[in-house]
Amino acid sequence: MEIGSRLVQLRKSKKISQEELANKFNLSRAAVGMWENNKRKPDLDMLIQLADYYNVTVDYILCRDNNLSSLSQNSLSREEKIMADSFKQLNLDNQYIIIGKTKELLKEQQHEIRLEEKSLKKVN
Repeated sequence: MEIGSRLVQLRKSKKISQEELANKFNLSRAAVGMWENNKRKPDLDMLIQLADYYNVTVDYILCRDNNLSSLSQNSLSREEKIMADSFKQLNLDNQYIIIGKTKELLKEQQHEIRLEEKSLKKVN
């Protein structure tokens, strides 16, 4: 598989058009089309941005790694990675505080969702 085919595959997996991808990265649709037709290749900075956007490795985009199991290792979003790295830096007591607070927030969120569902049922 060539880079262009991989880029098409990734874009289609997100169900977006070339134009939508171009707008996301402030590019022309023609630039995306040239990548996908192997006329040009994205530069290193753009490869990194694309890898982050598609939640894959740069090696996967470059077709140097076709192993899907490596994708699951890179399945965290940028924000999730930051959160995990920050969590690891906390001492054990503070980690337990974060776990407890997270559980509280999830319960509150679930309660809010139930309330919204009830109010929607009343409206309907």
